[in-house]
Amino acid sequence: MMKIRLEQLYRFLEERGYEGLVATGRSNQLTFIDHPDPTTVFSWPGGGGVPYLLIRKDGQTSFPSVVQSNACRDKLAGFEVVTNDLGDPPPDTQLASYLKRSGLRRLATDGLSDAVLKQIGTEAPGLTLHNEFDALRDMRRRRTPEEIDMIRKAAAIGDAGLDAAFAALRIGGTPREAEAQGVSTMLRAGCESAMINVVTGPGTQYLDSGTDFRRTLENGDMVFMDISISYKGYLGDQTRAGIIGEGGAAQRDLLETVKQSFYEVRAALVPGARAQDVYAIHCRNMEKRGWRKYFLHHISHGVGLGGSDAGPAINPSSQDVLREDDVISCEPGVYVPGIGGARFEDVVHITAVGPIPLTLSAIDRVIKG
Repeated sequence: MMKIRLEQLYRFLEERGYEGLVATGRSNQLTFIDHPDPTTVFSWPGGGGVPYLLIRKDGQTSFPSVVQSNACRDKLAGFEVVTNDLGDPPPDTQLASYLKRSGLRRLATDGLSDAVLKQIGTEAPGLTLHNEFDALRDMRRRRTPEEIDMIRKAAAIGDAGLDAAFAALRIGGTPREAEAQGVSTMLRAGCESAMINVVTGPGTQYLDSGTDFRRTLENGDMVFMDISISYKGYLGDQTRAGIIGEGGAAQRDLLETVKQSFYEVRAALVPGARAQDVYAIHCRNMEKRGWRKYFLHHISHGVGLGGSDAGPAINPSSQDVLREDDVISCEPGVYVPGIGGARFEDVVHITAVGPIPLTLSAIDRVIKG
């Protein structure tokens, strides 16, 4: 949690006449919780936070599940923790009962299920709840310098993992060997979780499915690696591509074409750019080669406390416009039957002077095998 974010939230609540926020989303909880490192409490990156966190200016109240209750009780110093022991009512019921006793009249939420809203409405009919998911997401969209520094640290760990994984590629080896080297490097560097998808040979034609991770690597294999890590809750997400040995002319041409398109797309990531216009750049580049139908995914997603956190998307249907201090991915690729596939991905900070890549690992990879 960063104090500046909590201060922003308090101003938001005061301006809109709210007495507090009921936060259910992991990103909002990690952003606004009054704790120096909440990932040590909510330590499973894929598991979310607590079911409910009530944030008021005079304190915060946690409603953990039964499996989280002891950790919250012991680690959330200064919090009110509504403990959940075996046999206790579920957190939904505990929240409704608490709000009934609280006397609160008007709260913001980041989205509650219809069943929970109905339960609270029955228990506390004088309380009104207002879904402010979009406003909270927009508040978090402009990254603070402290958040950008955390994302940069996550990217640096990812860079080290990519370098280690590419160094482990060898003819006669397997993708799993490269994955093991990369993942262990990133975990030793201090992230909470790490994964690498090492796609090789014929599998590169099929985007991120259809590859055999146990296959033996061969001279001329195309390779791309997509890493994803969590560092203090912040995402590291980058991809690099190459060829083991020299490869064929068609493979080298595909790799160079995607790389040059990546550079062009990345350069277009400036404040005021329309997502549709940026997406069209890569589409046009692939169309020139007859490969448009083999580009099957988005160009960008927001990067922060997760892979779609409070940022614009660049995909076929997005109406987003880029803003200063957005942090997003940039990941054009193409996957051509009979040749292979490639993708390059950076995490990019959008600034008034242009896009600044936070991913610093080498684009060009010499894989001697």
